[in-house]
Amino acid sequence: MSRRSPRSIVPAPVSLESTLARIPLSAPRVSEPPVSLLSSGERWTAIRLEHLHTPPGELGEGYLSAHLVALLLSGPQMLQLMPAGGGWVTYRVEAGSVQVIPAFLVHRVRWSAPAEWIGLLVEPAFLQAIAGDGTVDLRARFGVDDALLRQLLLALRDEVRDGGRGGKPYAEHLGGAVAARLARNYRAHGGGLPRPGGLPAGKLRSVIRYIHAHLEDELLLPALADLLRMNVHSFLRSFRRSTGLPPHQYVMRQRIARAKALLDQTSLSLAEVALRSGFANQSNFTTAFRRIARLTPGAYRQARGHP
Repeated sequence: MSRRSPRSIVPAPVSLESTLARIPLSAPRVSEPPVSLLSSGERWTAIRLEHLHTPPGELGEGYLSAHLVALLLSGPQMLQLMPAGGGWVTYRVEAGSVQVIPAFLVHRVRWSAPAEWIGLLVEPAFLQAIAGDGTVDLRARFGVDDALLRQLLLALRDEVRDGGRGGKPYAEHLGGAVAARLARNYRAHGGGLPRPGGLPAGKLRSVIRYIHAHLEDELLLPALADLLRMNVHSFLRSFRRSTGLPPHQYVMRQRIARAKALLDQTSLSLAEVALRSGFANQSNFTTAFRRIARLTPGAYRQARGHP
């Protein structure tokens, strides 16, 4: 399959790396980086747990490629979230409360005080398999008093702390219980956070999933509009209102975000990074990267401490 121009290709999904490993659309504004207290790493399939301490701060617009279930251990906390196309919504969340942020929900988020969290990332495909009854779209929830999810997340945290003594089947049984709870109690039912004049939450997730699943394909606007049974003009207008960007700019930012992750996390050559990020060649990649990141890919890698 031939490679297309930069506007036709988007990056592969970002793997589960941490509760803050979001796919960015704008720069984060966090005063200090989070401190990882505990992590399950890659020991489990389809779920990943992180125990973090986060200073007060804000994350710029972006989204997660997995569902996030977060248990606040400290508190209380003022948490604010802005869905794409909407305004800030403020939540007072207490210690022991549960927050759910669906995969592919484009948003900004900020919090007012230092906080300690347990976060569990759940692969969408795993949730679908557990639910077993068609597409499951979750709705964002904050400050929920859910004793079952609280105990499941604490049990998973303890399992990591104990060195995985219960084994992978035990942890994934707990993860399955989390997924079942999400499917039963946190479905969107056509809702989700409002995006005035934009795409409904389910349609936005569908088009983002489609884009990420077709990295090697030519992604033309008519095909994306067709996917949602919309005309091209309506799709362009609604997509921009949902994400704050026209589709071609959205695609380009995701490609650069993917390239940055590869430059940070691998020793791949710049030519290979270009191809894996969806660029036709290294020259196009370098030009686009310099325009958005304000330095060349090689300089970016060197500045991050990689040879």
